[in-house]
Amino acid sequence: MTEIVRFFQDYKALERKNVSIEHLLGKNYAYKVIRESLELYKTNL
Repeated sequence: MTEIVRFFQDYKALERKNVSIEHLLGKNYAYKVIRESLELYKTNL
Protein backbone atom coordinates (compact mmCIF):
# COMPACT_ATOMS: atom_id res chain seq x y z
CA MET A 1 0.00 0.00 0.00
CA THR A 2 2.86 2.38 0.63
CA GLU A 3 3.84 2.00 -3.03
CA ILE A 4 0.36 3.13 -4.11
CA VAL A 5 0.47 6.16 -1.83
CA ARG A 6 3.94 7.05 -3.11
CA PHE A 7 2.79 6.67 -6.73
CA PHE A 8 -0.01 9.21 -6.29
CA GLN A 9 2.21 11.60 -4.37
CA ASP A 10 4.87 11.49 -7.09
CA TYR A 11 2.30 11.66 -9.91
CA LYS A 12 0.71 14.80 -8.47
CA ALA A 13 4.10 16.33 -7.73
CA LEU A 14 4.92 16.09 -11.43
CA GLU A 15 1.74 18.08 -12.11
CA ARG A 16 2.83 20.61 -9.47
CA LYS A 17 -0.18 19.70 -7.35
CA ASN A 18 -0.43 18.64 -3.74
CA VAL A 19 -2.20 15.50 -2.66
CA SER A 20 -3.09 14.39 0.84
CA ILE A 21 -3.89 10.74 1.42
CA GLU A 22 -5.31 10.28 4.89
CA HIS A 23 -6.09 6.57 4.76
CA LEU A 24 -6.76 3.76 2.32
CA LEU A 25 -10.04 1.90 2.52
CA GLY A 26 -8.90 -1.52 1.37
CA LYS A 27 -9.73 -4.22 -1.12
CA ASN A 28 -13.28 -4.97 0.07
CA TYR A 29 -14.32 -1.34 -0.28
CA ALA A 30 -12.77 -1.20 -3.75
CA TYR A 31 -14.78 -4.27 -4.83
CA LYS A 32 -17.95 -2.65 -3.46
CA VAL A 33 -17.33 0.51 -5.48
CA ILE A 34 -16.63 -1.52 -8.62
CA ARG A 35 -19.84 -3.54 -8.22
CA GLU A 36 -21.88 -0.38 -7.68
CA SER A 37 -20.26 1.26 -10.70
CA LEU A 38 -21.07 -1.74 -12.90
CA GLU A 39 -24.70 -1.69 -11.78
CA LEU A 40 -24.93 2.04 -12.47
CA TYR A 41 -23.40 1.50 -15.91
CA LYS A 42 -25.91 -1.24 -16.71
CA THR A 43 -28.87 0.94 -15.74
CA ASN A 44 -27.65 3.85 -17.88
CA LEU A 45 -26.91 2.07 -21.15
